[in-house]
Amino acid sequence: MELTSVAEHARLLARMRRALRLERQRGRAGHWAYDLARHAQLLRAYRAEVADYLRRVPAQRGNACWKV
Repeated sequence: MELTSVAEHARLLARMRRALRLERQRGRAGHWAYDLARHAQLLRAYRAEVADYLRRVPAQRGNACWKV
């Protein structure tokens, strides 16, 4: 999937971080809707997108912390 801009990619990463945070909260709370497989896939996808994003932006913009 080719995103049209770095800004769109950053927005996608923000949405993925939010989804990860909510999934983590469900897991910690023991919520019935929590799914470990979904959480693992979301984390794997997020890490892949972060790697792609960091390849797209110039080195000087890579100072932000993207670790989960």
